[in-house]
Amino acid sequence: MWTGQKDKLALDPCVSGDTNENAHACTSLTAVHQVLEESTNNTVHAMDMGVVTRQDDPLKASEEDINQQKDEQELWGPNVQTSQDDYFDYVKQLSPNSRRIDKWSLLSHDEMIEVKERHARYRIRFCKMLNKEFEDTMKDPAEYSRGELLKENYFLRYERDETLGWYFHPVHTWLAGLNDYQKLVLVNHDDSTEFLARDDYHSCFNTYEVDEDYVKYCEELPKKIKWIGEYVDLDRSSQEWSKMDNTTFFQALKIATNFCHMTVGLAQFAYMEYVWDLREISRLKEWPYFLHEIWKLVAKQKMNFNDALKVVYEMDMFHSFKFAGEAELNGDKLFGLEYRFSMCAKDISGDVEEGKALDLITKAVYREFHHTQTMCGYAAKKMDMAKKIGLV
Repeated sequence: MWTGQKDKLALDPCVSGDTNENAHACTSLTAVHQVLEESTNNTVHAMDMGVVTRQDDPLKASEEDINQQKDEQELWGPNVQTSQDDYFDYVKQLSPNSRRIDKWSLLSHDEMIEVKERHARYRIRFCKMLNKEFEDTMKDPAEYSRGELLKENYFLRYERDETLGWYFHPVHTWLAGLNDYQKLVLVNHDDSTEFLARDDYHSCFNTYEVDEDYVKYCEELPKKIKWIGEYVDLDRSSQEWSKMDNTTFFQALKIATNFCHMTVGLAQFAYMEYVWDLREISRLKEWPYFLHEIWKLVAKQKMNFNDALKVVYEMDMFHSFKFAGEAELNGDKLFGLEYRFSMCAKDISGDVEEGKALDLITKAVYREFHHTQTMCGYAAKKMDMAKKIGLV
């Protein structure tokens, strides 16, 4: 059963048990990828996604809208309870967590040549889409002979220099049990944290159909369970949060039953990312003040980071950071508080006036805490790229 205590770590979206009958035990965990929103524009984004309630003009509300809101209140919300029997019924309706994927059978030499040639034609087609230079210098993909493709080494150079922004996984390419979409990988530049969930995502070998359902499911969550936003700032060890967490997750599972390719593991992972998204939208505005208090102790009183963090933690001023602060003080670097301090405040001299320091830290927070791409975001971008390439 969902316990309400799992939001410290993200759930493994790939492996959560062999069948849905024992999915209630699927609590295998992977390292969480914190979801940080970018700049104040995220408030607008949050409103668009239904995270922040809009203050609509009541005069414009139609009778149909009012009736729809009443219907939604009867289906979703903190007062809509789901029984354990309902929970297991939802689990049985979802696809098995462990999909049968052949990760061992390899292509024959002749089959691999065919794959290389097909992939080369994808590269040519996409290069010609990129700019006029490629359009003028490259022939139509179908016009290249097998010998010409071999001579050009199948145009792999455009993958290796990251011109394309994507590549076919060099190891997965040999696997006979995967299709071209499953072998496609988006480039994650060395200095970028855009696709932190990429490796976890690719270990699932999702098909296009699975990704399509997953993205649609993630879009439904903020429409139906946005009410959890009122509770995300509660202490995660509190009984009230555990109750709300269980209630919302059961409702999330109910939503997942509308998508034939969704699994319990994927539903859990998407739910966790959604909750983290809400937490970070709420928390972002507090980061400058939290780091500023630590800076005053480090820069002006010459404390080390851990001692300063302990003092700020004991002030009990920043409720949103209570869980992360306790974890950091216990040696768990999962939340990266010291790293974030070094990025935004460490180099500000103690001679700087406090108000000016707060201004500098605030600017650094909104500059450095850029959005970390979720698994849903990665899947959506991969689907879009696959369409451009012609894979689907």
